[in-house]
Amino acid sequence: MVFGVGTDILVADRFVPLIGRLEDSFWKKAFTEQEMDGAQYHDNRLLYYCSRFAGKEAVFKAISKCKCVFNPKDIEITELEDGQPLATVSGDTADKMKDFLGTETEMVIHISLSFEKDYAIAVAVAETRDIKR
Repeated sequence: MVFGVGTDILVADRFVPLIGRLEDSFWKKAFTEQEMDGAQYHDNRLLYYCSRFAGKEAVFKAISKCKCVFNPKDIEITELEDGQPLATVSGDTADKMKDFLGTETEMVIHISLSFEKDYAIAVAVAETRDIKR
């Protein structure tokens, strides 16, 4: 069953001042090591980071009924071998989701990322499923 839908659009200019300063504390607060490692395999790191951050915002909006606080590092946007984006939730955010859903239900998050020139956009759909015992 669809639990929530989230979307976010981000103007890349917001990240331009930071892209040259990867040692800035913002990056460590906003992205996991795996996300930062993945950036080196993309031609346009600016749009890579922008699309991932838009993805984090979209996921947060999709799961916000769980009463979680936005912690971007708890939402990781990686990709499968075929390039399909994969969103996973951990930390306090995952704990809030489990508390809200109970032990009989799991959350699956579907995500789509896209970017064009100066913009990155993301759509996330959070789906609940009964856990088979």
